[in-house]
Amino acid sequence: MATGSVKAVALITGATNVRGSLHFIQEPNGSTHVTGRISGLSPGLHGFHIHALGDTTNGCNSTGPHFNPLKKDHGAPCDNERHAGDLGNIIAGSDDALDFFNSLVSKKLTQ
Repeated sequence: MATGSVKAVALITGATNVRGSLHFIQEPNGSTHVTGRISGLSPGLHGFHIHALGDTTNGCNSTGPHFNPLKKDHGAPCDNERHAGDLGNIIAGSDDALDFFNSLVSKKLTQ
């Protein structure tokens, strides 16, 4: 079994000038850190979650359900009962850009 970190990058492009990139690093102990920058969002709260599929050919319709390998109910990031892909809300400011850092994704995303 590998002892190093697992890394992934998601590039974000939207129909209305939403752009960004997110970097996922899963440490050997299972905790996953997410960092990135998203621009073009309207100010306020935006739900943040991981879908099961990376297919965006038909928008959200083709991305599949939220990533949920353990078949749990929806929940907040601090809840024990939640999809592994439920990451809570992010808040975009009035400058329409968001620098994102979340070190609280402590569940293994690869389970």
